Amino acid sequence: MRNVFNGLPLTYAMPIGDTDLGQAINASLDLVKDFPPGSTRVLIFTDGDSIDIAPLASRPKSVRDVMFLGLGNPHKGTFIDGHQSRQEPEVLGRLATELKGEYYDVNEHHLTTSALGDLVVTAPLPQRGLTRAQLAVLMMVLGATILAFIPVALEYLGTDWVVVPNPRREPAAAKPEALAAR
Repeated sequence: MRNVFNGLPLTYAMPIGDTDLGQAINASLDLVKDFPPGSTRVLIFTDGDSIDIAPLASRPKSVRDVMFLGLGNPHKGTFIDGHQSRQEPEVLGRLATELKGEYYDVNEHHLTTSALGDLVVTAPLPQRGLTRAQLAVLMMVLGATILAFIPVALEYLGTDWVVVPNPRREPAAAKPEALAAR
């Protein structure tokens, strides 16, 4: 399968009508306005072909970067909906400037590593051996196991020593007449 829309009429996937790019941008900015400050990067993939673009909302504090990624050929258009649709670099550049963002023509050049490099989260290097916390847990388990087996070991491996009663000492419970005489 070449892509998601392969063979699917776009009228089923998207509403019929002209693209209102300004409304779409404002809706996306409104969606992220309550996020933590500087936590969001807004990527807008478009050709810039739109009906009259509504005034854009101001960029919320949650948005760190805005990137307009221009799609489609800027020189040769495709006939869609009764007109030639092509990438409009002037419109995308103006929108990027208005939102203090950047415009990239992704047909000409790939995005640079520096543009998206901070999206990569590096995992910590694997460690050899056990960490201190793992060693501490291992030592606690080992100590508890030794303490649990001490009575068993004494039962089977202990000495032959047995307690012998003292013949000079008589237990009080052994002679009931001695108790009655008192």
